[in-house]
Amino acid sequence: MPQITFEMTDTEAMVLAHIALDPLDYIDNLATWRARLAMDEIATREIKRRLADPTWTEPIPADKMAVFDNLILKSAMQLQIEDTARIVALVADPDAGAAMPVPSPTSVKPT
Repeated sequence: MPQITFEMTDTEAMVLAHIALDPLDYIDNLATWRARLAMDEIATREIKRRLADPTWTEPIPADKMAVFDNLILKSAMQLQIEDTARIVALVADPDAGAAMPVPSPTSVKPT
């Protein structure tokens, strides 16, 4: 399991201690909640994509979290780089926009 560290100013730590009984527990719970929210959004989007894809032949898992077993997720950085490249290309040639596919934030590992 990856460990994430961060730094806060003394003022930020003081204010966080004012609103939370245990600041570290508060941050852990906040990050876990946000990750679970994203997991639910991504799983729902991926299941809908698979249901709409007439070429999809694999079974769709009943458990949303099992969707991640063969899913490759792009990082926010990767998505931003792709979006920036797409915008730069559109600025250079606005008429090419219709022909440019919107990059997918996910792909499925080949079986």
